[in-house]
Amino acid sequence: YSRGSSILFLVFDISQKDTFLQLDEWITKLENEISSDSRIIIVGNKCDLEFALPKDDIVEWCESQNLPLIFVSAKDGTNINELFEMAGNMISLEKSPEDPIQDLSVTRSEE
Repeated sequence: YSRGSSILFLVFDISQKDTFLQLDEWITKLENEISSDSRIIIVGNKCDLEFALPKDDIVEWCESQNLPLIFVSAKDGTNINELFEMAGNMISLEKSPEDPIQDLSVTRSEE
């Protein structure tokens, strides 16, 4: 379900090392399916648990891939709002100034 998507969340379980190691494979698969305008956000889920590998290794890998990273917990809600704010900001940065949908402000006429 990635075709035509503006944002893709690649989620891995920080308590399971193998899920992190599979990110390269997922990115390779997605390269053929997504447009050059699509953006990927790496999401480390279950940040309420113990990390299965050093957090610095995860951060370094994301930096080397030039991919944004956020650690979240679906269980306790940590950084869930921030994740969607990040995605929204990435989408809005890509819209052109002429795009009427970008400006959602409502003006009221003086009565």
